[in-house]
Amino acid sequence: MTPSSRHCTLTLVALVVAISGCQPEFDGEFRHRSVLERSTNGLVLHDDGGAGHAGMMGSNCPFETDFGLVTGDYDLPDEDEEVQDIGSHVLGSNSILLVQPNTINVLNKMTGEYATDIMHVPDAVAGRFFDEGIVALLRGDDSCMVDWIDDDGNETTIETGDCSPGSFDVDPQTGTAYLGGPVAVEIVTPAGSIDAEVSGDLVAWDPSAEVTYVATLDGDLVEAIEPDGTLRWSTAVPGIVKVLAPAGNKGAAAVMLEQRDGGGLLVYLDGWTGDQISKLETPSAAKGLAVSANGGNIAMILNDQTHFYGVYVK
Repeated sequence: MTPSSRHCTLTLVALVVAISGCQPEFDGEFRHRSVLERSTNGLVLHDDGGAGHAGMMGSNCPFETDFGLVTGDYDLPDEDEEVQDIGSHVLGSNSILLVQPNTINVLNKMTGEYATDIMHVPDAVAGRFFDEGIVALLRGDDSCMVDWIDDDGNETTIETGDCSPGSFDVDPQTGTAYLGGPVAVEIVTPAGSIDAEVSGDLVAWDPSAEVTYVATLDGDLVEAIEPDGTLRWSTAVPGIVKVLAPAGNKGAAAVMLEQRDGGGLLVYLDGWTGDQISKLETPSAAKGLAVSANGGNIAMILNDQTHFYGVYVK
């Protein structure tokens, strides 16, 4: 940890502040826990939801969620890294994946000191962990590619049709990549690619329900596709979709909607049926969501704050 004026500073929020105005401490199946008073560049939660990691202030910082307390920072050689994933790696569980231009970085602090793996990956714009290494999305001058880099440094590359980091997710068990698109979601493996039965520019793989959630930004429909691309369900939602994420081990989609009056609405959709199983109204729609693997905590990310909620959805 290296102190610097540009780095994360320790922040303890003693009073729970709402997304906009006062928010009840407990609202149905969601309990507001704390707020992190910082803008972030990518944010992930550890498996138990008690801590996490975010890009922040040109650096990257661990934090805890009980009081929104930043607990340190870590200096990479360059600045403005984006935190994009958390998962298992040869460095250990709860490893953090960060992306900078042409570089993918992995951090792990299981031993109390940071271990790092820094990989030069030209044209990388996104990355995810999978069981054998890293899956990277590459954006070249004239092409888009998915690149599988195993723990021994071996690479397999497949050309694909979309390069948007926001339209990219990966099944960490198989390494299958899902890329959103205006015509069809593309399902990509080292053997090639197939088109799914639906299109959309938001995709989120859910290992609990073994399904990929799909939506179009500012659309009013959320769909779920099987690993072979066939449709499992399609559900109209009561607002326009802003963010889509898996709800940890709940086997559900966490969907942030913007309502007609400008307010936000978080809905949980059952991963097997598409039925709505819970909801939470918020003063405004979050621009990002992160859910812990155990499903017990959710982060709602705004421009200058992140709000942490305990989740009691069964």
